[in-house]
Amino acid sequence: MFFVFVVAIIVLAMIGLGSAVGTGVAGIGALILLPLLLLKLMFIVMVFGFFGRRFAGRRPPSDWGGPSWRGWSRPSRQEPSQSREERFEEWHRMAHAHEEVDSWVPDLDADKPE
Repeated sequence: MFFVFVVAIIVLAMIGLGSAVGTGVAGIGALILLPLLLLKLMFIVMVFGFFGRRFAGRRPPSDWGGPSWRGWSRPSRQEPSQSREERFEEWHRMAHAHEEVDSWVPDLDADKPE
């Protein structure tokens, strides 16, 4: 009778040790696989977010800067339109500057063989 009791204790101890070792191996495997599964999940969420924004009509910003990646819209930077007189004055100024710069160097077209 004592022998049966000892064999039962040994069998139960082996089952317990096997379970503990199996749990430890599973825990180590989970530590290795868990980050990979989390990265995969984050990638899937990013893909759904990208397509969700496209279908909702909100497009990602062209410069990817500032708070607009959160879905906020920044005011567009539009240059103030100049009047016709201001544009002419700027063109006139640039034409005189161009003439002056051209006067600093010799005419290169005269030296070209035809």
